[in-house]
Amino acid sequence: YTNYGVPVTTSSILTTAGDEDFTVEFGTPTEAVGFDTYLNTFGPATINVFGTSGLLDTFVLNHDPTNVGFLGILADEEISSIRWTTVNGGIINTGIDNIVQGTEIESTSTPEPISILSLIALGVLGFGSSLLKRKSR
Repeated sequence: YTNYGVPVTTSSILTTAGDEDFTVEFGTPTEAVGFDTYLNTFGPATINVFGTSGLLDTFVLNHDPTNVGFLGILADEEISSIRWTTVNGGIINTGIDNIVQGTEIESTSTPEPISILSLIALGVLGFGSSLLKRKSR
């Protein structure tokens, strides 16, 4: 079996019969989405990312078709759908697999450790304070 230089897959991949042009709509909108990408040798894949306000971003993938790629998307607005469009999918299929959804992780700032200079300054103040107490006696 040959797939014209594109590796044969053993998993189920989201694709179509003919040239690929499909939309994935998320039942629950998400701030983050990622998926494996399968390309052919005929050209790039275009991924349009949509939110409730319309088109959020467009990505053009052109990785080596003998390798499985990955696209991860993080948006400021919730992602409601993505549209996958490729060239000559009717000859050699393209598609996506292993779709994952997530949310943005809010970063919590970690306080900076006390610097060496702060420790030295604190030591000098403490030493100076003890000298003043001795002189005042």
